[in-house]
Amino acid sequence: MSASHIHKIRTKKTNKTLLSIVYFVSFVEPLTTIPQLHSIWINKQTAGVSILTWSGFLLAALVWLIYGINQKDKALIISGSLWAITESLIILGLFIN
Repeated sequence: MSASHIHKIRTKKTNKTLLSIVYFVSFVEPLTTIPQLHSIWINKQTAGVSILTWSGFLLAALVWLIYGINQKDKALIISGSLWAITESLIILGLFIN
């Protein structure tokens, strides 16, 4: 086997591993907002939570979602969708509570 062939195999494995990590992170990272959602929705604690900040996060998530859809990038679509949902719930909770 040539060095070039071995390099291609390693690159393929690395890309596959990296893609798996990206999909995992695109799903798990938005779930990091669960403690904030719990504070707002369950404990009714909104002190110190900035609607301006979370609106900015939501706007950024929507841009990434639109870009992901445009590029047909599943990881960006998953991540952008989940971020938009969780951030919308936080903003909604700030208005309700």
